[in-house]
Amino acid sequence: MVRRRLPLARLGKAFAVGAVLLFALSVLTVATPKQAAATEPVPLIVYGYVRDTLGQIVVGASVTITDVTTGDSFGPFITDEFGQYQYSIPEVNWTTGDTIRADATYGATSGFSEDTAPITDFPMMELDVTLSNVIPEFGSVIGASVAAIFAGAVAIVVIGRPRKQ
Repeated sequence: MVRRRLPLARLGKAFAVGAVLLFALSVLTVATPKQAAATEPVPLIVYGYVRDTLGQIVVGASVTITDVTTGDSFGPFITDEFGQYQYSIPEVNWTTGDTIRADATYGATSGFSEDTAPITDFPMMELDVTLSNVIPEFGSVIGASVAAIFAGAVAIVVIGRPRKQ
């Protein structure tokens, strides 16, 4: 039995058609899951630290997260022993480009941080908050310290003054 060889031109065409079909199949297989994942809604993880003006962590601060664009609010959450908070905004409550804000309070101090929700398949955003040292009665911690020192000095002068006889 004699084997016939296919002409080289026919073999080249068959190879080319097979390569194109294989490539098209691989593109469809790889692209389909990525496209489905990109359109699937996912939660937005918002996390951060609450610190004072000296950069020290604040344990027990109250944090509320708000989607400023929609008006949806979540919380309050309490910072842990590391001064950290975290919350996952449900996928139905946010979209890319929304302004997300974290408001924190601790005693008479407060602060906030905000940013735009990211464009990514795994959305996370860090919103660190620095609390101001404003105390309503005195205007600031420095003001409160000065007031305390002044009150102490007045007490010393009044108590330590010799009495008239």
